[in-house]
Amino acid sequence: MQALLVVPSAVLGVALTGKGNQVPKVFNQITLVCEWFFNVDCLQSATFADYNNSRVTKARTSFFWPLSSSSPPSSVWPSLPATVTRSPRSWDALAKLRGKGALTAEQIQSIYPNAVAGKDYPDNQAIPSPRPITCNPAKPGFYADTSASSKCQLFDRCDVNGQLTSYICPKLSVFNQITLICDWFFNVDCSQAAQFADYSNSRLYQGKDVVLLDNQDTIARK
Repeated sequence: MQALLVVPSAVLGVALTGKGNQVPKVFNQITLVCEWFFNVDCLQSATFADYNNSRVTKARTSFFWPLSSSSPPSSVWPSLPATVTRSPRSWDALAKLRGKGALTAEQIQSIYPNAVAGKDYPDNQAIPSPRPITCNPAKPGFYADTSASSKCQLFDRCDVNGQLTSYICPKLSVFNQITLICDWFFNVDCSQAAQFADYSNSRLYQGKDVVLLDNQDTIARK
């Protein structure tokens, strides 16, 4: 079975950068992404080894656990059947958002240590106000700020009550409008983000049978 398991943070840093652990992040065994070190007690990780790994190879796997176990209010996003397949499919959509072919490990190790703040990736230090978004209670979700100054490093959350909360992605990362998390800057072409505003947001609050992302490879083999 394919799975994502915790490795020591120093090893993770070497694997990603070739220069040791320079980014203060460790692996989160529940969300299956790199997380700020202060959000993870590594001693607790082994307990959750199967928590989401058990879903990785399922036919309709999600990168996240279901975001709601109850049905959404009638005013929130039209209900989606659990069998809906989106177009483009998940991996194709991610490739389009990336704006280029998938990078090899060697290419990433070359890009990362030579990246220049403010040139290769945005380097905002604060969240400007007012925000360039007005929340619509009927369309809650997470939205990338695609403005020239943000370049997707900033993003906004609109909740089901129309309340706005804004966030800034850590250094070297920008908001991925498909996975709805901060991702490495080389995985996101911010100019492509706006077209995916509804791609995953429309699946939030849809109940436990609607996952955020389909496993395109598994679906293709069926």
